[in-house]
Amino acid sequence: MAMSLIPMTQNFTPSGEDANQSFRLQNDSNESVAVVVSMTTRAIDVNGNESEEETKDFAVYPTQILIAPKRSQVVRVQWRGDPALRTEQAYRIIAEQQPVKRAPAGPGKAEIQLLVRYVGSVYVVPQGARPDVVVRNVRGITAPDGHHELELLLHNQGSAHALLDAPSITLRTANATQTLTGPALETMRGENILAGADRLFSIPWPNGLPFSDRPEAKFVYTPPR
Repeated sequence: MAMSLIPMTQNFTPSGEDANQSFRLQNDSNESVAVVVSMTTRAIDVNGNESEEETKDFAVYPTQILIAPKRSQVVRVQWRGDPALRTEQAYRIIAEQQPVKRAPAGPGKAEIQLLVRYVGSVYVVPQGARPDVVVRNVRGITAPDGHHELELLLHNQGSAHALLDAPSITLRTANATQTLTGPALETMRGENILAGADRLFSIPWPNGLPFSDRPEAKFVYTPPR
């Protein structure tokens, strides 16, 4: 790739020294690279779809950059929002490569510029913020083709985002109990639930467990921090 953004994830504090952070844009190509840097809010809906909106919660310098070949540029980002946050806020930093006029490739030759867009994660984390994911609702459903699924609605009632590392679900129906881990929860592993948000997951009903439309569920995961 002609350009890279380092790091891809950065934590800020609402106040103090760590309310200011730096990113580095690296140009490893033999051509100059033009880049525009911006910040957006970040929201993830119940189905995992992400939405972004422009924000003025940060000061970014510089925002428009021309990076010489084999050189890098430091981008400084300062939090300008509430210094007394109680709940973590999630954002995106976006570095978009812009087209640059180049010398003609020559008669009968065409040139294609591949423009890179890097999207990094930014979290403004109050002191003591922690995730706390609980089961809001669970049910067994029958799909139109007749197969059974488990539908699980999780809620992060904590004050920081949760990355679902090594999730585990223990299901109880009538007189049977079964714990799901590993491959059975592959579609859930590593998913992000922002503070205060819900996420809905559907997985195949486990073999060997009697079907119930109202099972009991206990959810466990390992927070990364």
